[in-house]
Amino acid sequence: MKGQIKKLKTDVEYTGATLVLQPQVYSIGDQFYCELKKGKVSVKGDGTTPEAAMESWDKNLQKHLSIADSNDQIAQYVIALLANVADEEEAFQTEKSEKSQMDM
Repeated sequence: MKGQIKKLKTDVEYTGATLVLQPQVYSIGDQFYCELKKGKVSVKGDGTTPEAAMESWDKNLQKHLSIADSNDQIAQYVIALLANVADEEEAFQTEKSEKSQMDM
């Protein structure tokens, strides 16, 4: 792996946690990697395809979060991002409900 070029993948179809968290997917040689890095902390996954690397990353993220404390930068990022998504979903549902009531 030393001396090989890291190639960022931009045509990745994110699903599940990767859709929200957008980890970086890249290849080195024939191997693919998926990584979310915050500060000095990172969660990685690898595989022979981008999808396999993302699946590996998702499993490793779940393990990481299960043992992380409240000071962990990855855990803080995930919590903040998911809270933001929940707030947006709540605002959307409220707006949809208000519009529905106005149409009556």
